[in-house]
Amino acid sequence: MRAQRRDNNESALVRLARQVGAKVIYMQAGQGCDFLLLSPGKISIIEVKDGRKSPSERRLTADEMELALTCQTLHIPYHVILNEGDLMRVLEQNGKP
Repeated sequence: MRAQRRDNNESALVRLARQVGAKVIYMQAGQGCDFLLLSPGKISIIEVKDGRKSPSERRLTADEMELALTCQTLHIPYHVILNEGDLMRVLEQNGKP
């Protein structure tokens, strides 16, 4: 299995999520997302993209697109977050831990 490259902003976003009490479970390369974000009664599927990069550099990979489409079909939210504001919106939707 190939090593997963992490976006430059991912560690700061994970740190923020943990600071507010959410649990982060990292996913492996090829699973279609970067991590699961767990808060009481909620699980969010999170894909991090670096908001400083151009839109073409933030495209979803084939694995990410496949999972996003599966989630859409099953009415499961798949969140692509670019920055701390995006993460905080997801946490607020989940009732912030």
